[in-house]
Amino acid sequence: NPNRAALVVAIEYLTALEGDFWVKLRGAGLTYSYSISDSTDSQLIKFSLFKCTDISAAFETASNIIVDYASGKTKISHIGLENAKASLAYQIIRGRSSKLSAATSSFVRTFKGEKMDYDKHLLSRISNVTSDDAMHALVTHLVPIFDPQSILAVTCPAGKLDAVHEYFMKRGWTNLRKVPEECLFSSFIVEPQPETKLPDKIPGMSMFLPGAFASQFRCSCPKCDR
Repeated sequence: NPNRAALVVAIEYLTALEGDFWVKLRGAGLTYSYSISDSTDSQLIKFSLFKCTDISAAFETASNIIVDYASGKTKISHIGLENAKASLAYQIIRGRSSKLSAATSSFVRTFKGEKMDYDKHLLSRISNVTSDDAMHALVTHLVPIFDPQSILAVTCPAGKLDAVHEYFMKRGWTNLRKVPEECLFSSFIVEPQPETKLPDKIPGMSMFLPGAFASQFRCSCPKCDR
């Protein structure tokens, strides 16, 4: 996908050491760890918070970070963008630094049906990512993570269950269920849901209706016909 390079750069920019998530989530003591990952196999983007001191505050802060960029309140810095690109290049090259790792990578590429020079291709794409490209990826792929149409799962102490459940219900996950620990294995069966399509704007529409949160933000780059 031509947008993947921009997506991985946007993710690295947000989650890098001393980046927005590091400073405002871990640095503020809201969570011990966080991650955003994209999988070309499952075609899913996953956002995780781990060992939160305050689940609601951590999720709200992460959402606000994304919203500030998507709304234009916060701009992507040139230095931060270049650091993110350099960090990704190092990660890719380090993963092929030995004969064993290079051979393993080649085997995996063959097994997945990818071209042998995919890493070289991705590196060249990453080096050409601009701030507009990263913003396009953020608005298109990362904003919907915080929309009630996304799949949400939370584990927390029993004493905080009601408060956490109430917070996410207010955020729009109205079908969220409280599941006791002994019922976990039988509970997470996803039933097919009809796709909900909302018009661009409805006067007075709640931002937490399915799809409404993400529809507030429009990418203005030339790639988007909006």
